[in-house]
Amino acid sequence: ARWAAGERSTKLATAARDSRADVRLLGHRDDVPALIAAADLVVMPSRWEGWPLAAGQALGAGRPFVATSVGGLPELVGDGALLVPSDNPAALAAAISRVLSEPALAGQLSAAARRRAWRPGGAGDRCRPRRASRRCRRARAA
Repeated sequence: ARWAAGERSTKLATAARDSRADVRLLGHRDDVPALIAAADLVVMPSRWEGWPLAAGQALGAGRPFVATSVGGLPELVGDGALLVPSDNPAALAAAISRVLSEPALAGQLSAAARRRAWRPGGAGDRCRPRRASRRCRRARAA
């Protein structure tokens, strides 16, 4: 990921090693859709988001999704994710544990994610609110 380049990547690697958690820093990848599709759960613990592409990719892959309720995420994901407050690690951990331990909930989130998925020009088309072209406004109205 570009945000974890240079000094930040060193700090991130040190924090991962010191935590003794099973963490792998994969660096730049061109196969992100395949990685998301292989994931048991996608987590987006953001403090701020606009209209995140990664959330749209997670929805499109139909993966169970846990995210913080910030920025454009609630509007984008709807019922396709379990949302928690930002800066609340306990709530985030509880939501992650819940999705991983309740297969029925994971299945419900996956189905809802597929329904919410952003597919340009498709029936589920969702357009960026600030950049809604005429085509997007027509798709929303339909």
